[in-house]
Amino acid sequence: MQDNNVDITAVTETWFTKHLTDSCVTIDGYRLVRKDRVNKKGGGVCFYIKNDITYEECQFDSHNVCTEIKWIRVLFVDCVYYIACCYYPPKPRHSADEFICQLRSDLDKIMCTNDPCTVIVTGDFNSLNTAFLENEYGLTQCVQDVTHGHLIVLNGF
Repeated sequence: MQDNNVDITAVTETWFTKHLTDSCVTIDGYRLVRKDRVNKKGGGVCFYIKNDITYEECQFDSHNVCTEIKWIRVLFVDCVYYIACCYYPPKPRHSADEFICQLRSDLDKIMCTNDPCTVIVTGDFNSLNTAFLENEYGLTQCVQDVTHGHLIVLNGF
């Protein structure tokens, strides 16, 4: 399956492991950016980014190996986008506060030190209360209906 109209795809629950090479999950015409779950089955997040899209992976001081949050910075049509792919599992190895703290720290870093940009936070948050993204960061929830796995996409400026 390949749809050339898709520029960037964010995927949660990849189940990729360090033993699964990128070449095993490559999609022609796209580059892969991934964060695999460490020392536990399941989970993981990744992006497939069309080859002609300019991007870089973001590394923030709040990086925690157990939290499944991956950020990319994309330059597209002279606009900067910060995109997060997040997975908060039903039975995490970390607390909700740790996950939220990392996401807040990342957002603070983006919003305090960069030129105007669009921030997109996407993923599967399960039972995590994500109201802080709207209340504290002014992001707007785009998905209003409950979906299987509670997919939530938020956009903001």
